[in-house]
Amino acid sequence: MAESERLLVFVRHGEAVSSQDVWDADDQRPLTEKGESAAQRVAKEVAAFRPERLYSSPSLRARQTAARIAERIGMEPELEPGLLERTFHSLEGLSLDEIAVRHGPAVLEAVHRRNTDDLVIDGDESFAAAVQRGRESVERLVSGSYRRVVAVSHGGPHCWAVSALCGIAPGARMFQLAEAHLTVLAFRLTSGGRPELSRIVAINTASLPTTVRCR
Repeated sequence: MAESERLLVFVRHGEAVSSQDVWDADDQRPLTEKGESAAQRVAKEVAAFRPERLYSSPSLRARQTAARIAERIGMEPELEPGLLERTFHSLEGLSLDEIAVRHGPAVLEAVHRRNTDDLVIDGDESFAAAVQRGRESVERLVSGSYRRVVAVSHGGPHCWAVSALCGIAPGARMFQLAEAHLTVLAFRLTSGGRPELSRIVAINTASLPTTVRCR
């Protein structure tokens, strides 16, 4: 790690409870037993990074994952709304039939594919706004005085932020992040103090790279 670099470990939460019949309140879905076990494993990996700051999406599944990390490193997570997945309050509690009636077949198809990038619903956050939010959040987290930062978030914000930082259209979902996996990004600050991505150390890995482990 170069002296001027800041490292960000981006962690996706563990597996969460999900209903196949009703659109759940997305930010209130807890970890499954499998997801809790995976969170314990990824927490052990993150502890070897020895972060100076720990941030988490306010979603329950992310907070539960961050709590396992916090137990390992002795540091309380700070909630960062910019790390949230897109949340569609207008769909909460609706069955698939009700979604089809109220919002049409295009929305129902996107719901079936669980690809919220394709959802366009009046009154809910647009995809473009979510992408901008995700990038700005990541840039904000690495702009401070801390050089080793962890962010617990979701697959969507990870893909949007990495794509935007690399100058790639985020809609392609090129940068996948599996549940309870890590991506490690390195940044340098410009002369104006703005962070820019200098390299991708690792992407979508279950284990923390040896090059960023602290002995």
